[in-house]
Amino acid sequence: EFPFVRGVEDILVLSLGTGSLLEISYEYEKVKNWKVKDWAKPMARISGDGSADSVDQAVAMAFGQSRSSSYVRIQANGTSLGRCGPNVDTDPSPSNVKMLIAIAEEMLKQKNVESVLFGGKRLADQTNFEKLDGFAAQLVLEHQRRSCRIAPTVAFKQPNNPKPTTP
Repeated sequence: EFPFVRGVEDILVLSLGTGSLLEISYEYEKVKNWKVKDWAKPMARISGDGSADSVDQAVAMAFGQSRSSSYVRIQANGTSLGRCGPNVDTDPSPSNVKMLIAIAEEMLKQKNVESVLFGGKRLADQTNFEKLDGFAAQLVLEHQRRSCRIAPTVAFKQPNNPKPTTP
């Protein structure tokens, strides 16, 4: 139990997305003879993107009006990520890691993308870096508040199981 949590406005959530590193379309003539194994990676990416968008919308809805300060999603908007190859997410080579770090630094400079309830997405006024910086400031403030409390932040509820009696 969390005795100091009165609602979602008392919770901080940071969601880190990968962005759409690849802009891929599947033309019928190219894929019509694909076997099941050929569809494995594309289907994983497609379903992953759909799940991420669904979760983002659901969490944004749950946070309602307090989502601008309590729920932060960092997601690349894909404007200049076109230099990624098809194995960008599975290639552990130093050159790929270096490129991913450069993409992350670029993503921090991009305007934050916010979910608008029943309205898709929009670019925020703040960059991803500014959003993360504000979020970190909230965490530091919360840490300071918690260090002054006498009561614990989390209370473990004891199970209500009666102990069996022995004859």
